[in-house]
Amino acid sequence: MKELLVITALLFMAQVGYSQESNTLTQDRFEAEADALVLARDTKKITELQYAQSSAKLIKKFMPEQYELHTLADYRIFIATKLEKKKISREEFDYLISERVNEYRAKIKKVEDQAKAEEEYQQIRQRIAERDRLSREEAYRAQMAETEAETARQQQSIGIATLLQGIGNAFRNAAPRAPVTCSSVPVGASLSTTCY
Repeated sequence: MKELLVITALLFMAQVGYSQESNTLTQDRFEAEADALVLARDTKKITELQYAQSSAKLIKKFMPEQYELHTLADYRIFIATKLEKKKISREEFDYLISERVNEYRAKIKKVEDQAKAEEEYQQIRQRIAERDRLSREEAYRAQMAETEAETARQQQSIGIATLLQGIGNAFRNAAPRAPVTCSSVPVGASLSTTCY
C-alpha cells in the first residue's frame, strides 16, 4: 500500500498544470522512485527517518515550487526523528502523519473549491453579460421595428391624403360648372359685357 505522503503528492501532481504528456511522464518517474522508497522501507532496508528524508528530496525534486508539500515532507522528517529516538510510538507517528496529511488535503480542497467557485462566478458573469447583450440587441431590434412601423404609418397617411386630394380634385374637375350667362349692352361707341 502506498504511503499517504506519496499518494498526496501524486494527487497534487494530477492537479498541477503540466501538459498531459509531461504530467504523465513526471508522474510515472515520481511514482517509480516513490515505489522503490516504499519497498525499501517496508523491507527494512531503510529506516523511517531515511524514508522521510528521501521522500522529502523526491518531492522537492519533482515539485520544487510546492512549499506546502515541502512543509509536509519536512514535518514527516521531524516526526520520524522523534520515532527513531523513541520519543513517540509507531501509533502516535501514524496518527500525527495522518492528521497532517488530512490538513494538507483540506487546504488543497479549499483552494480547489475557491477556484471552482471563482470559475462558476465568472461563468455566471459571462451568462449575464451575454443576456444583457442579447437584451440590448432585442431592444434595438424592437426600436427599429417600431420606427419602421411608424414610418410605414406616416407613409400610409401621406398616401391616403394624396389619394383623397386626388379624388377631391377629380370630383372638382369632373363636376359640371354652372352656366355662365353674359349680356352685352351698347354704351356709346363701345360694348359693355356683364357675365354672371
